[in-house]
Amino acid sequence: MEVARRLLSQKASARVKDKRGQLALHRAAAIGSVPMVTLLLDNKSPLNATDISGYTALHHGDYLGRVHWGDMCIDSSAAISEGHGDTALLLLRAGAESDKRDIDGHLAIDLAPDTKVWLVDIFVVGGAPDKQ
Repeated sequence: MEVARRLLSQKASARVKDKRGQLALHRAAAIGSVPMVTLLLDNKSPLNATDISGYTALHHGDYLGRVHWGDMCIDSSAAISEGHGDTALLLLRAGAESDKRDIDGHLAIDLAPDTKVWLVDIFVVGGAPDKQ
């Protein structure tokens, strides 16, 4: 964390992608690092950027973080998590687009490995994603 803080304070960009098209934000979400995700978002890392598979940071957080989603009511959706789910919740609160699909047509919610739905009082403006 300290190295990242120092680099960003010296004007390093949080927008640089690797050969897979991933930002540091994608990797931070995949490992569930809430402090790193927060730091990167505070330093203008694109929240809804996609990698070469069409994954956003939210896809990475859900796929590897075992996030459980569900519909709460009209114009809202909710999630609770195990593992790296706190990271996915942070991304949702920051405005991550839950309706973005990867190149195979999957929403982030589709990648959550557990089919159980646990609900909490986190509301995402714009409604629950359409599962089609």
